[in-house]
Amino acid sequence: MAVLPFTAATLVAKAKSQKGYAEKSTNRTKYGLAYGWDGVSWCGIWIWWVFNACGFDIRTIGIKNAASTNHFDGEARRAGWKSVSVGKIRAGDVVFFDFGDLDGRGPDVANDNDHVAIATGGVSWGHLPTVEGNTSRGTSGSQANGGGVYARTRSVGLVRHVYRPPYSTPAQVASTERKRAAALAKARKAAAAK
Repeated sequence: MAVLPFTAATLVAKAKSQKGYAEKSTNRTKYGLAYGWDGVSWCGIWIWWVFNACGFDIRTIGIKNAASTNHFDGEARRAGWKSVSVGKIRAGDVVFFDFGDLDGRGPDVANDNDHVAIATGGVSWGHLPTVEGNTSRGTSGSQANGGGVYARTRSVGLVRHVYRPPYSTPAQVASTERKRAAALAKARKAAAAK
């Protein structure tokens, strides 16, 4: 499995930069337009957009249905993203939530993923800080289809699965940047010699 060309901190910073974005009308977003599937639940599509904005399209590793949190979960596992226990969550981890009975008509017997987010830190006192697309600003309104990008704090009791993508370390990113700079300098020198 290929290592991503950026760090977890880079991904979290990009995710945080989107806080406050609100959909234009029901499920119509710049994220859906970029993904090529607008007008659908977009929490997973937002995750795709954040990775893509950092320089990596997760569709290239088999995560092809970000609009469905259940497909996204299975595809992330098959892509080799590391499964992480709740107590070991850290910034940059991709967290899937099960909110239970979303429609108020009874128990959620499916025991499925209702939402996905990016962790912005580790667990503290049974709660997890995140940035999420397509959620509500607070505890009122839909948690899984709320219409905006917001920083949230969720109970770990809602966590269903957690995955850690294969991020680069800061040293790997620095090494790659040094190699790029050296190659660019060499190309410029060769061009100037002509």
